[in-house]
Amino acid sequence: MKVLFDAIMTKYNASTALKAANTGGLHREVAPQNARLPYTVMHQISGKPRDTFTEFIENYIIQFNIYDSTASDDSVDDIFTKLTAAFDYCTLTISGYTHVIMRRVLNQSFFNEDEASRVWQYVVQYEIEMQKT
Repeated sequence: MKVLFDAIMTKYNASTALKAANTGGLHREVAPQNARLPYTVMHQISGKPRDTFTEFIENYIIQFNIYDSTASDDSVDDIFTKLTAAFDYCTLTISGYTHVIMRRVLNQSFFNEDEASRVWQYVVQYEIEMQKT
């Protein structure tokens, strides 16, 4: 849903601390081939409409994947802290909708290492509810 991703990008761009730490930027679904680490990719994991006969509410799970190839997890931890400061229970301005809530439902970090690369990853998921205006 483009209007939701636009609202998330607007909120991201308003967070100077998050943008400064996440130097490779925030991307939807896939980072460009030449993206510099660290960077974050956002994905729509699920979307589900709900009709209460008087209201039309949409629920989404949006996932942020934070990537970096530094020797320690300090960078992804710092970006995670700034991302959650910007997005935990924030208010999004979504065209055509009233934003109801954005709550974090999952976070985990892990390290991937193979012959070609060493990458830290932090996964953060949010549930978002929005009501059609």
